[in-house]
Amino acid sequence: MTELLCLPKNPTLAQTTECYRMGDALEKTGRHYKRMAVAAEHMSGREMNSWYREVGITIDAGKALLDEAKKLHLVGEVGPAHSIPAAQLSEAMPSGKAVREYHKAPPEVKEIIVEKIITDPNIEIKEAEIRKLRKENDDLIRRVSATETNNIRETVIDSSIITSSTGLLSDLASGMVDEYFNERLQPAQQERLLQTLKDIINYSHSFIERNSIKNVTPIIDV
Repeated sequence: MTELLCLPKNPTLAQTTECYRMGDALEKTGRHYKRMAVAAEHMSGREMNSWYREVGITIDAGKALLDEAKKLHLVGEVGPAHSIPAAQLSEAMPSGKAVREYHKAPPEVKEIIVEKIITDPNIEIKEAEIRKLRKENDDLIRRVSATETNNIRETVIDSSIITSSTGLLSDLASGMVDEYFNERLQPAQQERLLQTLKDIINYSHSFIERNSIKNVTPIIDV
């Protein structure tokens, strides 16, 4: 294997190019193949510590690889969203950090990552990109939550205005309107209530005008 990878003394352009591309491919997928190997050995049922010594890694390093394999569904778990092969998911993530970020990501972000892999099977998903996607998702959730909170607040205020309008009409009849307005309403409610009353007045004027015209019409006809 070593001889096959060695370049001749005076390599051609094609040979150096091919050698570089081989190294680049191995660099991108090397950890993926390590995960595949440790997952397969784990599923064989053989004693793992001996295998770690056989391949020349520490037990901690071997366990870390096995943990990545489990997080990427290479060992004993149902595949991720959209059912892409677990090996394809693993191959797209060249580092352990990327795997850890993927594992912590919410389902929405995992779906985006899987969609990216489906669109481009040769894509390389890095830790920084997953963190960016997670942040964008968190920001979206916060914005949606803030919008929902504001909608709830507006609904509560509007409901309060309806109640306030009813109470105000009662107080108008009893001469207690100023006390009601100044002591029982918050500034935002006061502003909304005044607008509500203006709308009522405008509607009343239209109503009066419309019905006055109806009353005048018979006289005109005569």
